[in-house]
Amino acid sequence: MFMDAIHYKIKNHQIVSKVAYVVLGINGEVLKEILGIWVGGNENSKFWLAVLNEQEQRSQKGLFILH
Repeated sequence: MFMDAIHYKIKNHQIVSKVAYVVLGINGEVLKEILGIWVGGNENSKFWLAVLNEQEQRSQKGLFILH
């Protein structure tokens, strides 16, 4: 599982910073799969914890988290 965030500036009456969070997994056939994309305001540990909890709740079969 790979996790990353991309920061963007969006213009909508004013310039606002947004973050696109991406979680990518590799299946048993060594193919990449996007497990999820979320959009938020700031990158922080609480948001990443929520993302990981959501992945755990989805009960991905064969999901291994290496640290």
